Amino acid sequence: MNNPHDQDSSSAPRRLATLGDAIGSMLASGPAGGLTFGLPGLDAATGGLQSGRLTLVAAAPNVGGSLLGLAAARQTALVDNRRVLYAASGPNQADIMRRIISAETGGDYPRLKQGRLTPQEQQVAQQLVHAPLMIDDGSDLTAEAIAETAPYVPDLALVVVDRLQAARNARLPLSGDRLPDASQVLASLARTLHVPVLAIVDSDDPTLLGLLDADVLLTLAPTGDPSKVQVTVAERDFGAIASAHLSPDLLHARFLDAGTAPADRTAGEVPARSLGSSVERELAEAALPFTSGAQ
Repeated sequence: MNNPHDQDSSSAPRRLATLGDAIGSMLASGPAGGLTFGLPGLDAATGGLQSGRLTLVAAAPNVGGSLLGLAAARQTALVDNRRVLYAASGPNQADIMRRIISAETGGDYPRLKQGRLTPQEQQVAQQLVHAPLMIDDGSDLTAEAIAETAPYVPDLALVVVDRLQAARNARLPLSGDRLPDASQVLASLARTLHVPVLAIVDSDDPTLLGLLDADVLLTLAPTGDPSKVQVTVAERDFGAIASAHLSPDLLHARFLDAGTAPADRTAGEVPARSLGSSVERELAEAALPFTSGAQ
């Protein structure tokens, strides 16, 4: 019979934390680790982005789920000056940069796609050159590749994965039946590096979301008011715990807090408007390629 005390001398016992350790860690880190979406209503509902946890943003195509990933990246890199790894499976780095400029300045995204920038927008673009935002838009992007790259990003504060695609696409590894395994890799990455990992999935199908098994789930859904979407916040083991409303401003590649005016950083722009008319919606859907296979 093997003696339970006869263990490989090279192995070390697992580290056990006391309740006092956990309390001390919580008090030292402060509320939510300091990372937010920069949208007060949503930040109050979520408690911010939690270190060591995988947060999944779920939304049907054209609802704007990717813009919540962009909001978190903008707030973390441009406002908090902390480093972000933006893993882009779908949009490329040019798409991301145009969306950031549009959101920061209030400039119309379709015009920016044509390469027509105002002097103020060009100035903002120059100011963003040294922002701590790292983009990986490789066509072979996998969850394993993200997990291998992230530890080498110095002072990494946040990982954004934009996006997990529900429909299988041979050109996009982060799609179809590979998503449950990818979600587990991303959850492990969050725990290992003790940073928030925020991933967007272009579906609100409950069956798929159950398979992805995120720590925190944010589900975006249209409401009867076309100027508002509802975000339901759910946690594993607890279910829905809170909700918030946002105003879609898809023409400018961003969400606003419902009932608040935009705070553009460029003077002389026309105030942003929510997309209430069918014409504006069609324009936004054409401008933001969130549908299957978009690059």
